[in-house]
Amino acid sequence: MKLDERISKYYDRLNPNDGIIWKYISTHRGECCNLSIEELAACCNVSRSTVMRFAQKLDMHGYGELKSFLRWECGELEGTSQNILEDMCSVAIQTIEKFRDMDCDAICKKLCEANRIFVYGTGSVQRAAAMELKRMFLNMSIIADNILGESEFKKTVPIMSERDVVIIFSKSGESAFIKDIVVALKGAQIPIISLTHAGNNTLANMSNFNLFLGYEKFQVGDHLTVEHTAEMFMVMQILCVKFVEYMQKQNQ
Repeated sequence: MKLDERISKYYDRLNPNDGIIWKYISTHRGECCNLSIEELAACCNVSRSTVMRFAQKLDMHGYGELKSFLRWECGELEGTSQNILEDMCSVAIQTIEKFRDMDCDAICKKLCEANRIFVYGTGSVQRAAAMELKRMFLNMSIIADNILGESEFKKTVPIMSERDVVIIFSKSGESAFIKDIVVALKGAQIPIISLTHAGNNTLANMSNFNLFLGYEKFQVGDHLTVEHTAEMFMVMQILCVKFVEYMQKQNQ
């Protein structure tokens, strides 16, 4: 489990000082790999014990383990291997294996019981994934309403009910619109399933179910940066297969 995922998992344990520490770490990851606990505390204007408690709240033994996590992630993101193609394929394989082994019965149950399913994507890749999910549902004789824009989403929320389900694809899970729409959905007790890259974000924290996607960048030469966007489609396809298998089990 990566640090972003730990932050989201243990978000309820964190206080404002923990938020300050995480904000500094998340924006200075490379620098923090080499900071002592006293140096990090000074950068965040908190005490040494506050940093120690922050690590423990993330289910770690102490700052040393937190620092090891940072070094591992920084090495992974910077591409310690010289074989970029091998790294890209490895990340894809890890994603497939992670979601292949994940227990998605609770999500499938919620989808199976839903009166209506709505899907929404925040960006171009996310909208394409939402369209593909709609197509795959249609092949299962399930109609999913694809919400095409922010204004349409705002108009759709009042006609939703708590028996419906909303699936939201988002890279960061953060924007003023996302915050407003998720608050509206939660207020109406409408279940949310989200697929996001960043672990500690508004959408993930307020969703009933969240599928975390690792966000990887690979620098190829001096002018090309490749982002792993295909995994959103892979995860969606795996979820659909799990959904079919779940329905088959229920009909046995």
